[in-house]
Amino acid sequence: MKFDFNVASKSNKSVIKESRVYRTGELITKTCKSCGKEFQVPKWYGTGDYCSKECADMSKRAKPNVKCAVCGKEFHLKESVIKRNKSGYFTCSKECMGKLRTQIYAGTNNPNYKTDSISIYYNNGFKYQKIKLHSYHPYKDKNDYYPYHRYVIEQNHKLFDDKYFNIIDNKYYLKPEIIVHHMDENGLHNNIENLVPLTRSEHTSFHNSNKIIQRDTLGKITGVVKCGELLENHKDNDNQQPSNNSNIVEGSTTNNRIRTDKAEDSNVDTSAAPINFNSDDIV
Repeated sequence: MKFDFNVASKSNKSVIKESRVYRTGELITKTCKSCGKEFQVPKWYGTGDYCSKECADMSKRAKPNVKCAVCGKEFHLKESVIKRNKSGYFTCSKECMGKLRTQIYAGTNNPNYKTDSISIYYNNGFKYQKIKLHSYHPYKDKNDYYPYHRYVIEQNHKLFDDKYFNIIDNKYYLKPEIIVHHMDENGLHNNIENLVPLTRSEHTSFHNSNKIIQRDTLGKITGVVKCGELLENHKDNDNQQPSNNSNIVEGSTTNNRIRTDKAEDSNVDTSAAPINFNSDDIV
């Protein structure tokens, strides 16, 4: 006798179907405590408070107790974290935290913020002061520094002619080609009484007016006279440049220059050789 698998499978399906009907029984309608959606469950199906596993998991999560200061999203934080917070601001993500910091800790509110600081720098062997500017300036360097003597002139622009300035957005900025002259020739003395803006030609004329050039009988330059005093004449090295401690204003002897210490007063020439200024920081 052969076993009929088809009959056995049909009978087995009918038993399973009947058991399902028995297990389903009477259905009742409930409301999900998480999303508020109505759903049906068998009467025997326990509490059945949630319509899905997602809603059941959501119910286990803590309720929002803080609000993001940037995007306004509500979320939950532990009470211990809230107590440790000193600013009173909360953010839901690192992105919102970064945006909040740019708003709160900007400018003087930043503990690392420094006001305009003055430091020393050297130019052509001379000492000068530079100031760090945190505001916009068209001529400051890449590190936000700007010569302090020029900054002082700009802050007192009403005392000088407008021809020395570029006006940008109603603000006065000293033109790059303008030279600031220190009256006492001290690059660290930056009081407004000691500073004056000059064009390059005005600056050259000013220095030439305070010196004369000594020449010999052949018209060769032998030295420079300033304030009635004969200054140093280079004898050892024909192309030697004046040191910072010397009183020489400008110039040195050339290779074909006749050098003599017996210069006659009648050969004094008040015409000075052109001066090459490499920087506007020359005092």
